[in-house]
Amino acid sequence: MSGVASSGARPGATPGLDVAVFGRWLAAAHPELIASDGGDGLTATRLAGGLSNLTYRIDGAARPLVLRRPPLGHVLSTAHDMQREFTIISALAGSAVAVPAALVCVDDADGEAGVGTPFYLMDFVAGPILSRTTVSAVESAFNTLAHTVLSNNARTLEDLVKEMLRPMLKSWLDDNLPGLVERLVRAEIERVSRGRA
Repeated sequence: MSGVASSGARPGATPGLDVAVFGRWLAAAHPELIASDGGDGLTATRLAGGLSNLTYRIDGAARPLVLRRPPLGHVLSTAHDMQREFTIISALAGSAVAVPAALVCVDDADGEAGVGTPFYLMDFVAGPILSRTTVSAVESAFNTLAHTVLSNNARTLEDLVKEMLRPMLKSWLDDNLPGLVERLVRAEIERVSRGRA
């Protein structure tokens, strides 16, 4: 069993995840996710860039998996809601947003799965992991946009969209309304004329 060693942890340990217990639990609870060795060959590697929630790549299963769990120590349940993350990823499946398949969400308060806290599993999808710098830059850009929109006479995004669409709608009506009214009037005249004949 290999993992990520850290200070205070036994060599080969993966803080926040008992890989051996997890392998036995996975084999019993979700045998479809386990390779032919019954879960004994699982390894876990902590992935960097997960901000505060801990993210591990699980290898040695039937396919590479990812386990997400709250950070170690005392956490606010509302701040690190694994069920919420799992629900959002599940809801995005089949949409235009590329997300990994969400597999199972578990409240492991009893430690039976070797995690000791709520966690979820999803398929591993290769790709870049956003750095803290990138996340901070995106967050800053959205905050600036929100500040600009809201401080500009407290207008909402809907107000801005209406303001942008108003000239386009006027132009479309100028181009199309006379012909539309003419066709409607002609059709009504024909209908009334047929009714009198």
